[in-house]
Amino acid sequence: VQLIEKWGGKVLVRATVQSILIDDKNWACGVVVNGRHILAKSIVSSVGAPATLTKLIPESHRSLVSRHIDMMKDPDIAS
Repeated sequence: VQLIEKWGGKVLVRATVQSILIDDKNWACGVVVNGRHILAKSIVSSVGAPATLTKLIPESHRSLVSRHIDMMKDPDIAS
């Protein structure tokens, strides 16, 4: 955390993220927390890949990550 903040970044802990913001080039560009848009160059999710891809990526963009979601359903890959 200190290194991220040293270089000008912010770490939000215990912040309930409602969704990940996606820009017009289909890149993650921030998050929505308590209705507030927080822009970011990088996003790190601590809820795990399944929850990040199926709950935080907006429904309108989930088709872009559907291959990754399908791979997580495969028990040989998910373990």
